[in-house]
Amino acid sequence: MGAEGLTKLRPTSPTGLLLRAFMESPLRIGVLGAVHLGRIHVQQLREVPAFGTVAFFDPHPEKRAALEAEFGIPPAKDIAELIAQCDVIDVVTPTLAHHACAMQALEAGRHVFIEKPIAHTLDEARQLAATATRTGLKVQVGHVERFNPALLAAQG
Repeated sequence: MGAEGLTKLRPTSPTGLLLRAFMESPLRIGVLGAVHLGRIHVQQLREVPAFGTVAFFDPHPEKRAALEAEFGIPPAKDIAELIAQCDVIDVVTPTLAHHACAMQALEAGRHVFIEKPIAHTLDEARQLAATATRTGLKVQVGHVERFNPALLAAQG
């Protein structure tokens, strides 16, 4: 939907309320992980007006420095600082860290977007789902390749 379509939404519809909230107060999204996919997430998030200044953290100093130099965003000093600065945490870490990072964000009251797979084990995935339900927070798993033009062309 283009920007012109936003004005046609009923202001009390769920989508209308959500979009109005984004337009009034941009979501502050923090990216956890600064390697290849983390860099792409930062780049893409910066292009969406509904998202505020993106913060990020990576435990590797050289990765932090490279992302800071490329995008001019100072990194958070640790995961806790990143979570404190943001409304949503985008987990783009190795799979083994997904559960611990997402749980820390959920327990701090933050929504979570996790690159697939959601977790390393089914039990970890179930714990994330249960925590999201208990806290009323959202957890979304990224399946962005579904929209890759090359994949769509191969299917079509």
